[in-house]
Amino acid sequence: MSKIIWLSSYPRSGNTWLRFIIANLVYENVRTSAKVHRLIPDIHQGIKASDLIQKQNVFIKSHLKYFDGLPLREDTLGAIYIARNPLDMIASAINYFAIRDAKDLSQASEEQRRENRQSIIREFLEKGGPDRWTNKGFGTWPEHVLSWHRKDLPFPRFTLRYEDLKMQPVESIAQLCCFINIERSKEQIYAAVASTSFEKMRRMEETEISQGKPGFFATENSIQAFSAGLRFMNQGITGGYRNALTDAQIAAAKERFGSIM
Repeated sequence: MSKIIWLSSYPRSGNTWLRFIIANLVYENVRTSAKVHRLIPDIHQGIKASDLIQKQNVFIKSHLKYFDGLPLREDTLGAIYIARNPLDMIASAINYFAIRDAKDLSQASEEQRRENRQSIIREFLEKGGPDRWTNKGFGTWPEHVLSWHRKDLPFPRFTLRYEDLKMQPVESIAQLCCFINIERSKEQIYAAVASTSFEKMRRMEETEISQGKPGFFATENSIQAFSAGLRFMNQGITGGYRNALTDAQIAAAKERFGSIM
């Protein structure tokens, strides 16, 4: 049985980007989402026995909040937690749900689409996270962050801020390599940074959706959303919440999440 290193985050915090980075660091030359999914499986899409019987440690993506009954907890070696400014996460979630709901919203009026966006924001501000995520065991954003930062976690954890990964990718990835105990030269780290740039991942998404290639980009909903101009790799920026939230909503978000931020 392999030992597990979790890639944990609340949704829309950069987990997909992190999977690509680690896949290129550990396995190199990973150029499709299908290959990333094979190398770094998603616990929410099912884990096979073959995923857990490897000659090396296994990385597994998860959005679950940590709890004492966490699946495979006894085989856990450590966790990498990627955290993002929750205001940017909310803005990203609006785009994500528009993709997930593309089929249902295809005949909706602009007013209905606007109300759908506002309902997502309200759930974050009033409850701490959308019901669709809390009902899956993700918890609210504060619950999720705090659960993976408990002082009594029975394994080591490395927290990586999305903003640091954007601003200082080489330094951040070098620290990540130390945590997962792999040696990589600066040239190898630069190569991993270059191969997982937003622009390259956006082009990969465009290609996989337009050509219907297997992977986690070309889903039924994303194909329909694609024709409407929506992309999973949306903007990949920091501070984008200013274009998605009103001043009052920004103030309310800072009030709700400020202590955790």
